[in-house]
Amino acid sequence: MNSNHWKRFQDEQTEDYERLTQYEDYEGNLLPALNKIHPLEDAKVIELGAGTGRITIQLLPLIGNIWAFDISSAMLETAQRKLMSTGRTNWLVGIGDSRAMPVPSDCAEVAIEGWSLVQIGMCHIERWQREVEKAVDEMI
Repeated sequence: MNSNHWKRFQDEQTEDYERLTQYEDYEGNLLPALNKIHPLEDAKVIELGAGTGRITIQLLPLIGNIWAFDISSAMLETAQRKLMSTGRTNWLVGIGDSRAMPVPSDCAEVAIEGWSLVQIGMCHIERWQREVEKAVDEMI
């Protein structure tokens, strides 16, 4: 799938994406695994490639605050709508490319990213490794 397909999917099929991802981690292993890597209680978190906020929502009650970024404004609109419905205020969303985040490098204790690494690689087949490394470097 080239970058135009991903962009169209992200911008025009947000609800389909939401349905597609709702069954990920159906056994509830993600948060305990993340908590094992780094304690989440009161942590400052940055999420690169937050999409529709599925993981962001799960993290809200556990963390101090989260900055959730995605390259797609349509995805972030869905995420923001869901986040607002929680009544919590420990979150911010913003447009951001995982390879060049618009925040200081020391703004968080925990950085997470999921499928967007795969999407970056698939959109940049000829130089996938270099582009994915940029995103990983942003997390460090």
